[in-house]
Amino acid sequence: KIWPKDNVDGFINYRVVKNHKFYGFTNYKKFKFIQLIFKNHAAMRSYDYAFRKPLKIRQLSRNPLKLQIHEANIEPFIRCMHIRKLHAVGWVNIEKYTHLTNKPSISDINIETDYMNLDFIDDMRINPYIIASFDLECTSEDGAFPQANRDGDKIIQIGTTFSRFGESECYYKHIITLGSCNSLKKYDIDVESYNTEQEVLLAWTNLIERINPDIITGYNILGFDFPYLRDRATKLGIYERFSKLSRMTDDISEFKETQLSSNALGDNILRYFDMPGRVIIDIMKVVQRDYKLGSYKLDAVAAHFIKEKVNGLLIDGNTTIIKTSNTYGLKEEYFITIYYTDGISVDKYLDGKKYQIMKLTKNTICVDGIIEKDLIKNGRKVYWCQAKDDILAKDIFRLQRG
Repeated sequence: KIWPKDNVDGFINYRVVKNHKFYGFTNYKKFKFIQLIFKNHAAMRSYDYAFRKPLKIRQLSRNPLKLQIHEANIEPFIRCMHIRKLHAVGWVNIEKYTHLTNKPSISDINIETDYMNLDFIDDMRINPYIIASFDLECTSEDGAFPQANRDGDKIIQIGTTFSRFGESECYYKHIITLGSCNSLKKYDIDVESYNTEQEVLLAWTNLIERINPDIITGYNILGFDFPYLRDRATKLGIYERFSKLSRMTDDISEFKETQLSSNALGDNILRYFDMPGRVIIDIMKVVQRDYKLGSYKLDAVAAHFIKEKVNGLLIDGNTTIIKTSNTYGLKEEYFITIYYTDGISVDKYLDGKKYQIMKLTKNTICVDGIIEKDLIKNGRKVYWCQAKDDILAKDIFRLQRG
């Protein structure tokens, strides 16, 4: 019997084909198989389940027959790639298709075609995918780490930058704030301000739908940002409206918790919105997989990857000019810290004091503040490292309260 009964009509046709057996030595002999063709994957699974049970066919045998099922565990899209000789990641050409008027997705192009119309294109170009990188800022009732279940621990800012794959600069910067915010036009940042947290969250949903990125990324978004968004949206009673984050029209993205165990990452629980049509990448997990660092806090990771040796120091009034070999990755108004080592231990200068960059050239960094020239004496090696900013969490809470 086929269950559910709705799948009975999913069987379309059958035919006898000749092919090789995968297991055992057969000297390349071809055998006869019955190929079954179905309307959809659900119907195929229902028939597969039925055929795995012993069949009683008295005209053929007194004993129940157990059929050998082949290739039932291959996903239809993989079978399609094999038949049409397509690459899993690559381009296809479609000559014959029909435009869909009901718009099942928010993509610019919605078409339907027969799989036999898919033709492989030998082209190694990579599409300039749109990458959205976002970060949350939250307030706290008592100054401790924010807890999503507390009324006062609100999401007060959601900052998002958009870039295209292969380009080093963002093409669009955007921030959503709870309450008023100064204009950030001089930084080319668009600001949206709202009076309620519900509006803040729904504005981000609208932003994702409007820009329609291919990839959504951030730092520790699987550990903090996505779970916090989920919990606050649930608490505020807007979960269904907020979670329309996929490319499918009116689709509510399911929130998933997946346990992952590996030698590189150990045991992890990944928490995220499943967004059909978009890829989610947590940069923190990538760094943990590929590098062994003493700390995976964002400041420590930035300092590890964006740093250069200090070749000389020049005091000029209340500023210090740092001579270096390279200033790649830095911009004016960014912050840096100074590290030094004697070959045995690594120390932070003035407990990791952050210096703001006033002027920048290819080989010099002018910072606000004094760095003692004696620091580079006595055989020490001195490095500048990029720092996140000089704003403490308590300052964010104070400024939000006004």
